[in-house]
Amino acid sequence: MSDKITLDMNTGNFYLRQAYNVIFPDKVDERTFTSNVRKTISQKIRQLYKALKAVSPLLQTEKVLYFGPAEKYEVQDRLTENLKDEEVDLAGEIVRKRYLMTDKRHEVEVELTGAAKDGLWWLLFLHLHPASKAVLSIGMQEELALPLAEQIGAVAGLGKATGGDKKETVETTYDADIEDEGEPVPAGKPELKKI
Repeated sequence: MSDKITLDMNTGNFYLRQAYNVIFPDKVDERTFTSNVRKTISQKIRQLYKALKAVSPLLQTEKVLYFGPAEKYEVQDRLTENLKDEEVDLAGEIVRKRYLMTDKRHEVEVELTGAAKDGLWWLLFLHLHPASKAVLSIGMQEELALPLAEQIGAVAGLGKATGGDKKETVETTYDADIEDEGEPVPAGKPELKKI
């Protein structure tokens, strides 16, 4: 059985690269993962990589990590356009061409097997867990990770797995010990004066 998700080019590129490069850690917060568990998780993430690769012809033909249809990229030749930066393909060869995405919001449908969906879940776990070394910024979580979690129906499960279901109160108050430009900040609420 498989599910379909929709990724824009930007999100697809990000998760293609993540699936390609991830090395699952042996510990996240207090949770320890044995080598056998990490191997199983890595196999699932590999299935996600294969699903993303299936809709990425530039990866298949040119061996460069670009997600989505080739026609959504403008190709520049590094020699004829005198481009100074270098890019290396998956074989370690210097790439003569540079690919510029022309439509970041173009959407691509990706078919995920159960294992690939599990692989995505584990990547999202790493990106959303506050103790993970791969945790994303708040903006990236909002723009990339959480919409994907919604698509695969994993918001509640990921919330629980990453500690988001635990309610902790953090109080913010004025503190007399905090200094601002050398002046102590008064305790309590500041007085508003009428002018």
